[in-house]
Amino acid sequence: MHSYEGDMAASVDDTRERGRLPSYGGNQGCKIVFRVPPGRCAAFATAEKGSAWGGIVTASRDDAELGALESCQKRTAGKCVLRGSDCIP
Repeated sequence: MHSYEGDMAASVDDTRERGRLPSYGGNQGCKIVFRVPPGRCAAFATAEKGSAWGGIVTASRDDAELGALESCQKRTAGKCVLRGSDCIP
């Protein structure tokens, strides 16, 4: 999970949209799934197998982690794994 603050977020968005942002882990076509404003926390979870995922932005890291797992679990019969969480000050 990558987070950016202030004007840097707009710069990253602009660069990504122009196709100049390097992809991480060899994945092409990265896209912004949701934004995290200052004072909020986000978490992201994916299924161990398959393409199910869940993510959420909330006021606390604990709530975000639980919410991401619950959101992912609604989309798969398998197990979901928390992949990352972060809070923007």
